[in-house]
Amino acid sequence: MLELTKPKLGSLVIATVVSGILLTGKFIDFFYLSFALFLTTLVVASATTLNCWMEKDVDSLMERTKDRALPSGRLKPIVALIQGIVLIAISIPLLVIYVNVDTAILGFVAFALYLFAYTPMKSKSPLALYVGAIPGAIPPVMGRTIVVGHIDPFGWILFAILFVWQLPHFMAISIYHNDDYMTGGIKVYSHVLSEKVLKILIVLLTVLLLGISVLPYFYQLSSFNYLIASSVLGGLFVLQSLFGFFTKTEEQYIVWARQYFIGSIIYLPLLMAAMIFLS
Repeated sequence: MLELTKPKLGSLVIATVVSGILLTGKFIDFFYLSFALFLTTLVVASATTLNCWMEKDVDSLMERTKDRALPSGRLKPIVALIQGIVLIAISIPLLVIYVNVDTAILGFVAFALYLFAYTPMKSKSPLALYVGAIPGAIPPVMGRTIVVGHIDPFGWILFAILFVWQLPHFMAISIYHNDDYMTGGIKVYSHVLSEKVLKILIVLLTVLLLGISVLPYFYQLSSFNYLIASSVLGGLFVLQSLFGFFTKTEEQYIVWARQYFIGSIIYLPLLMAAMIFLS
C-alpha cells in the first residue's frame, strides 16, 4: 500500500515544502512543524494514491509503469480508492483545525487540480502540462503558509519558479520517453511540435526561469550574494539548454534531453539552497 503513495515523488514534494518553511527564516515549534508536515504528507499520499487508481489502465500499457502495484495485480484497485479517500478526508480537516485555513485550501486546490484537471487532461492535450504545473508549484507555498499563515510575496515568487521549472523539465522527459507516452495515449509536446520548435521552447522557458529566479533580490527579499549565485546557476542552465541546437541525430537529441533533465534536477535544489543560505 505504501507503493501507491509513490514515496520518491512524495519525498521530493515534501522537500519543496520544507524549503518553503526554511525560507521564512523563523523559529517554529518542533511538534507543530512535525504535525503540519505529517498532514501535508497525507495530502500528497492521497493524491498519488488516487492517481494510481485513475491511471491503472494507462499504466499497464507503458513499459516504465506496467510493474506498478495496480497494473501488475499486486493490489486490488478498491484498496487504492479507499486509501486515497481516507487520507484526504483525514488530512484537510486537520490542516484547517491545527495548522491554518490557507494551508488547507492550498493543499485541497493542489489535490483537486492534480486529480480532476491534470490527470484526465493528459490524454487529451499537451496543454495539460501547464495545468499540472500548478499543483506541482504549490507545495513550497504551503511551506510558507504553515509558518506565516498566509501567501506572501516570496510565496508567489516560489510558485512562479516551481511552475516555470517544471515546464522544460517535463518537456525533456517527454523527448526520451516519447514512444512510451504515445503507447499510453498521453499527449505531450514531443508528439505535436517539431524538434526545432521544442528546443526553442525549452531555451525560452529556461531563460524565463533565470529571470524569475533573480526576483527575490530586486524585491529586497534576498542578498546580493544570492543574486550572483542565482545568475550563475541560471546562466549555466541556459547554456545547457542551448546545447540542444548542436545535436545532429535522433540519438544525440535524446542524450541532450536526458542531460537537460539531470541538469534540472541539480539546478533546483542548488537554487533553493542559495535562497536559504544567501538570503
